[in-house]
Amino acid sequence: MDCWKGAIGSNWIYPTVIICANGFFSTMRPSESFLTPYLSGPDKNLTIEQVTPLLW
Repeated sequence: MDCWKGAIGSNWIYPTVIICANGFFSTMRPSESFLTPYLSGPDKNLTIEQVTPLLW
């Protein structure tokens, strides 16, 4: 990665990557709390006992 050392104005790359990673991971939501009611609803016709092993 010697090509990045001599580049003029390359000090913006690291903060930009950190900000983008923070924005990506802050919008992630756990799907388990939404997935269980969806799979056990009347349209999928699965019981809670059938859904629980799928999530672990």
